[in-house]
Amino acid sequence: MFALAVGSVSTARPDLGSISLASVAAAEEDEETEAAEGAEGEEAEAPAVTAEPSPLPSVDPPTDVALDDTLSGVTLTWTDRTGGTGSYFVLGGQQGHDLMTLARTGPGAVTAQVSTENTVAEYCFVVVAVEGGSAPADEVCTSRAAERAEAERRAEEEAAAEAEEEEAEEEEEEDAQPSDAPSPSSED
Repeated sequence: MFALAVGSVSTARPDLGSISLASVAAAEEDEETEAAEGAEGEEAEAPAVTAEPSPLPSVDPPTDVALDDTLSGVTLTWTDRTGGTGSYFVLGGQQGHDLMTLARTGPGAVTAQVSTENTVAEYCFVVVAVEGGSAPADEVCTSRAAERAEAERRAEEEAAAEAEEEEAEEEEEEDAQPSDAPSPSSED
């Protein structure tokens, strides 16, 4: 405050030329120090203002997520509910392991292909719509063990059916072959 008074006196009364610039500079420096200390005190006394983040835009998750498993890879398909403007992330990995980003798509995509290294392991995937906010679909998983078991069961059934057919054909052939013994009607 003193520096303002000195400055205003020297401006209003130029005849007071005896005030040196050094004394004015020192007074201004003192004022700045006091202002800084006062500002620090004010910050401590003033309540902290916190700004709430604005909510992310709502986005609908993809629906009808399906997978086509070729053992060396998986093709995921889904229904886009963003009107063609949302991008998608495919998270996944071996069942029981942490999910990681395996694929990213551009806006409006409805399919993604992912390689799978282990042809025996089960894999799980989550497709996430991203458009400002994000929304995950339900997790889908391969069913390789169940498919292998079903394939084995069908193979066993087919083998059993073939064995029955062969056995029936052999019986028919045996019945159709003439016997070496003379038939009773041929002697007459």
